[in-house]
Amino acid sequence: MTGWLLPLDKPKLEAALRDARGGNHESRWLAAMALGSENGPGRGDAIAALLHLAKDPLEEIRAQALEGLLEQSRCGDFGAPEKVIDQALADEAASVRCVGIEMAVTLLGSVLGRVLPLADDPAPTVRAAVAAALGESEPASHEDVLTTLLEDPSVFVRREAAHTLARLGDPGGEAVLIEALEEGGDFADRAAWALGLLGSEKAVPVLERRANSFFGGPEHKAICAVALAGCGSELGRTIVEKLLDGRSRRGRIAALGALAVFPIPGCVPRVARIIEAKAEAEQSVAVNALLCLAGVDREAALEKLETFRRVLSGDIADEIEEALHAIRLTAPC
Repeated sequence: MTGWLLPLDKPKLEAALRDARGGNHESRWLAAMALGSENGPGRGDAIAALLHLAKDPLEEIRAQALEGLLEQSRCGDFGAPEKVIDQALADEAASVRCVGIEMAVTLLGSVLGRVLPLADDPAPTVRAAVAAALGESEPASHEDVLTTLLEDPSVFVRREAAHTLARLGDPGGEAVLIEALEEGGDFADRAAWALGLLGSEKAVPVLERRANSFFGGPEHKAICAVALAGCGSELGRTIVEKLLDGRSRRGRIAALGALAVFPIPGCVPRVARIIEAKAEAEQSVAVNALLCLAGVDREAALEKLETFRRVLSGDIADEIEEALHAIRLTAPC
């Protein structure tokens, strides 16, 4: 079994199992959180307790229990029963329905049959979750739904629909994304990424302003810069290169993180120099950036990773080996 769950020690497991059926709602919520991470001998008991908590009278406990079941299912050897997912999708609480949508998409690959009816849900959070989920199935089957959601009364739903359309290569939500980028806030980074993905010429002036602004810190600057490069602007590439070569560790890490979500050609040598500097805080992020850059500069990224595999040791060598394996599993474009 592969996954990232960790075993609880016996006293903590026993306490969580006991609290899962107790009368204190805070203890039940904490138990749901703890049991979702159990990957030891008590995993079967933990899953049984989570299934019990998924029917709890309190919505926050039901939602947390379903999150735990989702993590257990992602880890392998267990699949949340379809009945549990269907009950979550029909739950009276919006927070539970949102988890149900994530479970349906992640575990069943089911969008149209189970999730699409919730596009008319009274809760904006649920409609936004549907808009995000529609990016996980066949574009032609729900383009009209996303177009409708672009006119939703809730700005959060409109933005999620625009983001999904961009992921599918449809510029229909371009104006919504530009507005979100201009406004700043929590959605601005996602809007920048989506506009870069579209290669939006209309977004270039806004992206340039944001990339040259102090607002949002180096992380926002970096994602706007790679998006600019995606829109064909040389300024974007210049900003990324300055961040990678700069003296600010935070700036370098921001640029590496941005390249991992939006790789642009020609950056492999600069990323490699960061690995050569052997700064532990940056090496791991840089290896991940090289892995993603292999999508646009495959041979250059492979060559550098092969070299580092021979000369580096320890945890970073293991990460490099994993990156090389992942690249080799992917056929060249």
